[in-house]
Amino acid sequence: MNSKIDAGLELISALGAIELKPIEIRDLLYKLISKDFNTIDEILEIAQKEKLLQRTEKTYLMTPGASSLQFEKPRIIKQEEWATCRFCKKKLSTGYYVVLKSHTYGPYGSSCIRKIYLDHLL
Repeated sequence: MNSKIDAGLELISALGAIELKPIEIRDLLYKLISKDFNTIDEILEIAQKEKLLQRTEKTYLMTPGASSLQFEKPRIIKQEEWATCRFCKKKLSTGYYVVLKSHTYGPYGSSCIRKIYLDHLL
């Protein structure tokens, strides 16, 4: 598998939500992992095959305990730097990064990392 697929599966396994609407999970994958919708579709397809997700009529149910894949929880690191938020495009003096085993994503501003982290991740 490629690294974006691995990172997407890793992210899904770390989701704290019990269920998400398709638009919510796609939006999260789009913001953190890939802007390519084909890659997002592939991540969701593999996640269902690996039993990380179960698709119902209106939602995706998270089933991380059912998967044979092993992932670590993501970490958030803070770094003093001049950068641009990957999410809202504002200038930053402090960047926050989501660190997965396969990749690091960011930088994000303090309010954007809270939106991403607190809304969905453990």
